[in-house]
Amino acid sequence: MTDMTLTALKKDLVDSLTESAELVDNQIDHLLSVAAVELARVKRFTLCGHVMLQPGISVYNAPADMIAYKVHIWGRYQRQMYNLWDPRYPRTLPTVTVTQGRPKQIHLSFAPGSHLISLLGSQFSFYYYASHTLSDTPGETTVPVFERDLLLLRAQAEAMKVLSIRYADSTVSSKLMISGATKIGTPAALYKTFLSEFERRAAC
Repeated sequence: MTDMTLTALKKDLVDSLTESAELVDNQIDHLLSVAAVELARVKRFTLCGHVMLQPGISVYNAPADMIAYKVHIWGRYQRQMYNLWDPRYPRTLPTVTVTQGRPKQIHLSFAPGSHLISLLGSQFSFYYYASHTLSDTPGETTVPVFERDLLLLRAQAEAMKVLSIRYADSTVSSKLMISGATKIGTPAALYKTFLSEFERRAAC
């Protein structure tokens, strides 16, 4: 079975960076965290979240791992269950926007009142695009096994980006994930190579 723990991912990333690894040794966790977010942006990772509605309140904190909002399902069941002329049919449902502050916040287009909440329930459920979790606890890493090399490839690209700031004129080497071919060049050149390869494979 493929080891998807954070420790195993860190080891494989360090090994792939060869001699360059010692130059970013204290940033391995950060490199993988950035890669996990970027992977989830291009290979959408969907989760279901919810907030508990309060009458007259239209703003709620979003999940900490939210990258982008997708769609809510509050009131959808009742719309399928009841006819349009039934008084229990929810004619108007709120739309959602998300602000990009810290924390992100969910803004409803209107604050549901007590009557609407009593009809549809206080749990406002929605789907959203989330960043991945990387963990040493078995089963908690959310990156699929078949996207493991893609994650590490993006982490390699991020490592080269870091090195391009500190060691712009140096020549470094790294093994390209998936193919295993050793690439040699300036960090900026390898960053472009790895990022281009990541984007190409992510689009497949």
